Amino acid sequence: MRALDVAASTDPDLTARLARRVRAGAVAIVDQGVVSAAGLLTGIIVARACGQAGFGVFVLCMSVVLLLLELQGALISTPYLVNAPSLAGDEARRYGGSALLHQLGLAALTSLGLLVAVFLIKREHPSLAAVGLVLALGAPLITLRDFLRRHCFARLRFDSALVMDAGAAVLQVGGLAALGVVGALSAPLALATVAASSALASVVWLRFNRRDFAPRIRDAGTDAVRNWVVGRWVFASGIAWAAAAQLYPWLIAVLRGAEDVAVWGAAMGVSALLNVPLLAGHNLLGPRIARARASMDARHFRTFVVRVSTAFTVALFGAALPLFLLGGWLLGRLYGEAYTPHGGVVALLAAGVAFSAASFGFSRGLFCLNRADMDFAVNLAPLAVLLLLGPPLTSGRGVAGAALALLTAHALSAGLRAMALVFAAAREEKAPAP
Repeated sequence: MRALDVAASTDPDLTARLARRVRAGAVAIVDQGVVSAAGLLTGIIVARACGQAGFGVFVLCMSVVLLLLELQGALISTPYLVNAPSLAGDEARRYGGSALLHQLGLAALTSLGLLVAVFLIKREHPSLAAVGLVLALGAPLITLRDFLRRHCFARLRFDSALVMDAGAAVLQVGGLAALGVVGALSAPLALATVAASSALASVVWLRFNRRDFAPRIRDAGTDAVRNWVVGRWVFASGIAWAAAAQLYPWLIAVLRGAEDVAVWGAAMGVSALLNVPLLAGHNLLGPRIARARASMDARHFRTFVVRVSTAFTVALFGAALPLFLLGGWLLGRLYGEAYTPHGGVVALLAAGVAFSAASFGFSRGLFCLNRADMDFAVNLAPLAVLLLLGPPLTSGRGVAGAALALLTAHALSAGLRAMALVFAAAREEKAPAP
């Protein structure tokens, strides 16, 4: 550290670069805090205004949105984050335009699919079809804001992302609170408010940053092929994990009912308090692991990844300790006294988040070793847990059983990824030099 201070004092450019990096990291953490706070406040307002049944329907709709975000991330955002930083000028704008066209095309397809689903269920489930129609029209607007946010991250423009996210958060929380005060809030209207807030923030952002994109149909096709080469295993892995994680609310709805889904949503909302340190760790460790691979052989790289992943997991368990002790109290204060008895669900979900910290480091290590296929294979295990343990645990123990199944999936995938990393590093170490 002393040597770094001496170097910084003798190199003004280094001092400026360090200052910019610290500021960028701080802004990124603040941005994630704004997004997480908006999500938490949204859940609290909807839970208190709509009752457990209405909140349960809202949670089911948002689980579909999260699944679509995983799909978008795997197909569009992740390859964009990999390729965009190396581009500049017109080339960067054309590639950004291609990504925007990909986003709009995917949004149109998912909206069409949801509309077809609404048409198929509207006679037997008219109330569910009503909220499904809002979801079909609103989900593309929510995913558009997420795409623009990730575009800002790829360009290291964290200030721009923060302005957009803060604007959307104010509109979203303010609109929901106003509707709740006058007694007009319902699950469909809550979802529409979230979508409208995202749409308005996205339109304003695009109005001032439209020069970032120069869409061309021909380039979009070529870039789609390039993205698939980068992201095919990321896509498969992301979809497997998203299905394993986001289908739990639907499993609870089928076996236990909408009120239990509301308990799941509230417990997830409280455990999501860990998202700020979790995602801050992602932003810190992801680049560190990538740089370490460039400078280390396979054996030392494996040791490095295991060390930082273990430290990250221990740190997340430390951050989760208040939730282990005060989960029920927080549920009661935030969502209402009816949720207080479910503090154990918060503890299980928080422990799962802590185990996911280990999974992140091992997963990035596998990507850096060019073994994303092994990461995909590992993600089949959580899906198997959902299918084999999820139904009996949920049926017998309710929401706590579903949370236990998800914790098992997180812990199992962390252990399997660690084993896969050791195996992949050993294989590369033994491989003959080119």
